[in-house]
Amino acid sequence: MPYYTALGPVPDGPDKWELFDAGHAQHGPFNTLGEPYVYTYNMSDPADLVAKLRKAVQTPIKPYIPDNMRMENLRRRVHHELFETDWQAEYEAKVRENGGVVPKFPAYMTERCYLHGFCKDSPVIGKSKEVAFNLYGEGLDE
Repeated sequence: MPYYTALGPVPDGPDKWELFDAGHAQHGPFNTLGEPYVYTYNMSDPADLVAKLRKAVQTPIKPYIPDNMRMENLRRRVHHELFETDWQAEYEAKVRENGGVVPKFPAYMTERCYLHGFCKDSPVIGKSKEVAFNLYGEGLDE
């Protein structure tokens, strides 16, 4: 995993990461796994890359699945999201926080969808709940 800055592969320890640090080419916290799962190298040092590649090829590795990615934990999270979360209450709270208007998605969440022509402008997004009610003829609270 390449890094670009003098901070090295793990700046100030694993609890100091920003999710996507500009000094690193990939998801930074992944570097905290260390070798043999993640080899870091300085982008400006090709010899470092070659040395790490050689080391990786010569080092046996066992499968690794982080605890939060194991099937039992995945099932628990999905169950919580689907069956224990009150999504209607979440929606209503967002509308209240947005002054009674259905909030728009941030551009980063939708840009590829529009780019590939899958998304169309919604007549509801950015409108009040009353407008949405009139467009669809049904209550959004039900």
